[in-house]
Amino acid sequence: MTQLPCFDDLKMMADLDPEGFEEFRRQSCEDFIKCLPKHHRQRLQAVQFRVDYEISKAKNPMAGLVKISGMMHDSFYQLSEKVHLLSDMIVTAEAPEQKPQKSNIVELSEWSKSNRLQNRKAKKR
Repeated sequence: MTQLPCFDDLKMMADLDPEGFEEFRRQSCEDFIKCLPKHHRQRLQAVQFRVDYEISKAKNPMAGLVKISGMMHDSFYQLSEKVHLLSDMIVTAEAPEQKPQKSNIVELSEWSKSNRLQNRKAKKR
């Protein structure tokens, strides 16, 4: 895969020759996908097809950018959820078995004012 031109050159190309820029973008994406391992290509071609579709149906370039950006954020969120779930599973698997601790439960209805006062006096001693 060849080195991409700098941002300013790409912007100038998009301003002066939008069709040429679109062809360059499409060809650059194809070239990138072709240089990847075969087992990743089909999925990336499907993603690129979806991106191209969303760009083509957008009313303007900014609408296309917003749509593609939203798709990226959704995908990243789904990935982060899976990573979080996996890390929870690892922590659970590595945690030693813990026995439940016994607690003293006090019935508030049985706890009279005099009992509270007696306990306070006992603590002060």
